[in-house]
Amino acid sequence: LSKEQIDRMVKEAQDFAAQDKLRKELIEARNDLEGILFTTEKALEEFGSKLDDSTRAEIKATINDSKKVIESDDVKVLKTCFEDVTRASHRLAEAMYADVYAEAAKADKPK
Repeated sequence: LSKEQIDRMVKEAQDFAAQDKLRKELIEARNDLEGILFTTEKALEEFGSKLDDSTRAEIKATINDSKKVIESDDVKVLKTCFEDVTRASHRLAEAMYADVYAEAAKADKPK
């Protein structure tokens, strides 16, 4: 192979490496969002009754909005939705744990 051919091949490899990196980042962002959506949705189904109606509706809306962009090719949008669903998941977890602690406190009180 000539030096020019080798240089061209190296340049193409570098170009593809950058594209591969972007593609990997997109796939990871999409997978992260899908994972948090799945766990948050399942937790909402199981523990949603512990929430007030407005909080439950806000969490459902966040989930639904994020599902609409799951096929986006914009990593920033996917990461923003991941952060939104994570915050919603934390609100749900707070309600779940508050309920668990309240039940435990009731059980510990002497009669």
